[in-house]
Order: sequence, then C-alpha cells, then structure tokens
Amino acid sequence: DSNPYGSAALGNGSVLVADAAANDLLHVAPDGTIETVAVFPRAPNVLFGLIGGPTVQAVPTSVKIGPDGAWYVGELRGFPFANPSHIWRIEPGSRNVHRAIGATSGPCIDWATGLRHVVAIAFDTDGNLFASQFGPGPGIGLPGSLTPGSVARVDSVTKAVTVVYTGLEEPGGIAVDND
Repeated sequence: DSNPYGSAALGNGSVLVADAAANDLLHVAPDGTIETVAVFPRAPNVLFGLIGGPTVQAVPTSVKIGPDGAWYVGELRGFPFANPSHIWRIEPGSRNVHRAIGATSGPCIDWATGLRHVVAIAFDTDGNLFASQFGPGPGIGLPGSLTPGSVARVDSVTKAVTVVYTGLEEPGGIAVDND
C-alpha cells in the first residue's frame, strides 16, 4: 500500500514523501528513483487487551525541513488512536533508518512526543514547531473521541508541548507566518 500524504521539497529537485500507508519516509529523486529514508514500525498499544490488538501503526502524515536543515516527520498512531504521537528528527541524507521510541542519538531521534493525531507540522522563525492535531482524545468509540482538533506548540529548546488553540473541526494542515 502507498498513500503519499505529506511532502517537502529539498531544493535540488528531490522530494521527501511521508507515506501514510507504508509507514515510511521516502526520498524521490528528480529522475523518479525512490529510496526509503526511514521506516516507522508498529508500537505498543496503550490499550493492549482492550481493543485493537497488541500494537498500533505509526503513521507518518507530514514532513518539513527544520531550521537546522534536519528532516522532521509528524505522525499519528493507528487504531484505536489512543497512543501519543511523536515528532521524529532525521539527519539529512539518511537512508533505511529504523526509528526507536525514546531514541536520543543516531540518524533518527524521538524529537518530541505527547501530541495526538498529528496531521501537519510547520516551524516558526524561532524554531518552534507547530502541529495541527486531528483531535487530542482517543479514537472513535472511545471516551473523548469527540474532542475537537487543536494546534500545539513544541518549544524548540525544552520540547514542551502546549496546546495554543482548540475547537477545530477535523484540521488537515497548518501554516505559520512571522506573527
């Protein structure tokens, strides 16, 4: 399966593609050659034993080039949508990286967590990351499943997550300007 959900131009004619169906980040060269940058495998399910089986998918939904030149990937977690989402930081030029939850070194680190259902990311001029979240609560049929979407800010230094706006109905993107 493939679902090219998010993309970022690299400036040399190449494009990074967040493939939400295959759970990976791809590099597409100008000649159409496709290489796997990173694979986002299943993660433990916080609701193990209740519904959804023992693991959930890590679904990459967005990719941006950060102010430091690194590649940042936002994700949401698969059904039952109760696991926290992560923001991954990948060293430019990386290929065939497999990420690990909590990784703090290597070509792919767990840069920030504590978000929910990340569908898009963007950076401000201070290097803070903003994420649109489809909804902060658990998935369909679970308590809190009707919670609204929101925008969260991830501090560039502390990685603290703060919800800065809520009440959105099914947000699908985000853009940040100088204000």
